[in-house]
Amino acid sequence: NFARETLSVAADDPDIERHLPLFANRDLITVTSHGAVGGMGSGYWSTHLDRSCPELDGAVVVSSVCFSGAVSRTYGVDDAGQVQATEVEPVNSFALAFLRRGAAAYVGGVDGMHGIYSSRVFEQVLLEGRALGEAVKTLQDRMALEMADRKFAPERLLDLARNDEDQAINTVANLVVYGDPAMRLYPARVERP
Repeated sequence: NFARETLSVAADDPDIERHLPLFANRDLITVTSHGAVGGMGSGYWSTHLDRSCPELDGAVVVSSVCFSGAVSRTYGVDDAGQVQATEVEPVNSFALAFLRRGAAAYVGGVDGMHGIYSSRVFEQVLLEGRALGEAVKTLQDRMALEMADRKFAPERLLDLARNDEDQAINTVANLVVYGDPAMRLYPARVERP
């Protein structure tokens, strides 16, 4: 029996801030959209959260918004194969905005995301009763096993973000957990109906 409810938020709402009170009293929130360090493409941004979000009272937020786990800088590879760093102001970090509002933990990626992988973290936390770090590590272990047969030069690692077939590897490798990785929201597996 869940004491509180979960919430899933999508973008493209013309009056986005009127829905922010729905974030109150949730154990688990997932945000899904195209986006950037500061927030969802046409949805919530760190400025909305700082201005209008209620206190989150220990909720866990799982994000599949690109770069939304970045808190100080992001890295990319330009067309010449050179690594480029971009500084992030803390006030513009989507992850830090949720933590400033009282979220106990935030799980997201520090680069371009593939939403299905953060969704699997959300499902493992909600349906399997896994701890946050365990949910992320399960995906990273699976990625390592899938990589075991692959042969490529170490310098080719810089190309992972640019090749569609390797997007999953890039995404899973760059998931981060802010908060206690041992935190477990639900004590046991929930049987699906």
